[in-house]
Amino acid sequence: MFKIDTETGNTQWAEIECHPQLKIDAFQKRHPTIRPAWREDGRGLWRSEIHLPRLPINNELWNIKIAYENQFLRRIDFTAGGLTRDIPEAHWWHFHLRWMISAKGWLKSALGDPHFIDPTPLYDEQHQLSDIELQILETWQYSFDWGTITFAYESLETRSSITVNFDSDKQIRDWNDLLGVCHWAIKLSHTKGTSTTNLSLIRDTIALLGQHFKFTEFNPKINRTGLIFWSHELTTYIDMEIWRNANGKNYRLYRRDNALEIKVPSDYELLSALRTIFEME
Repeated sequence: MFKIDTETGNTQWAEIECHPQLKIDAFQKRHPTIRPAWREDGRGLWRSEIHLPRLPINNELWNIKIAYENQFLRRIDFTAGGLTRDIPEAHWWHFHLRWMISAKGWLKSALGDPHFIDPTPLYDEQHQLSDIELQILETWQYSFDWGTITFAYESLETRSSITVNFDSDKQIRDWNDLLGVCHWAIKLSHTKGTSTTNLSLIRDTIALLGQHFKFTEFNPKINRTGLIFWSHELTTYIDMEIWRNANGKNYRLYRRDNALEIKVPSDYELLSALRTIFEME
């Protein structure tokens, strides 16, 4: 049985239970035989995709994959299972459509009518499918406080999917949560033999900012070279690059909407520079 609690985002099937705050360490304690393979994406994120046993839902087999970014669960993907691609094209299309009908039927029975419906860009589908079948290809989305559930179609050749997305802003809620991400990434980097210099600089900067600013003022995220801030008031991103020189840390702040750039030579000057760049119109 497959269930989603729309209030909490708690998702259950077979012996698996996932929720927005399920960190990878806790997941592995529950499922010690599952060993995630990690890769660094070049932007400062460690990613892992874990393929789980197929699940029968609505008389169809569903492939299941969960994806982690750093220590947090980012999404759960469900796609059509039980059939390989090396079959005649007409059989594949028939199977694909049958799975989409089943998947949307399950979504509607479990969650009701979608909150948003978007038409899907079509290529040669209108020559292959009836008008009723073409309606099956629409993108459906359900939005909740913790994230979204989306049915997405790409093409008849590509498996469609239902994706449960968890909002990272609801998972990383304060400076301590962000520090935890940094500590975890440093630990994993050590095991992989990759450099932790930038992460250590970012960790120290997070600790500094946490003493002087509210987390919700900046809504920060970690990237490879520093931090990215989002200002709700200014509706723009501000990038912070961090590097070390002989005298300590240096910073570069860059506001994307007006290309304002400030170079900062010390921690002390960083605090006033941030106030300046966030307040300037």
